[in-house]
Amino acid sequence: METKLLEATARTGHAVVVVERADIEAFLSLRAQKLIDGVLHILPTGARYATIHGLTPDGRALLAMRRCLRQRALAALAMA
Repeated sequence: METKLLEATARTGHAVVVVERADIEAFLSLRAQKLIDGVLHILPTGARYATIHGLTPDGRALLAMRRCLRQRALAALAMA
């Protein structure tokens, strides 16, 4: 889930709003790891949503490394 949220944030050029509980938990985890910038909003009703402003430099680096490793694995499979 966290990787999907990182990739979705990287694809968009603007803020991402998440409202699903699992997405909010992923947001909190990524923010605690300093991989994304964003804000958790809690409404007076207790409902929560998060606004993700973008990836941090560490988040961009992690995503780039994952993509590189994925491409290398695919290339290794193609050569086998």
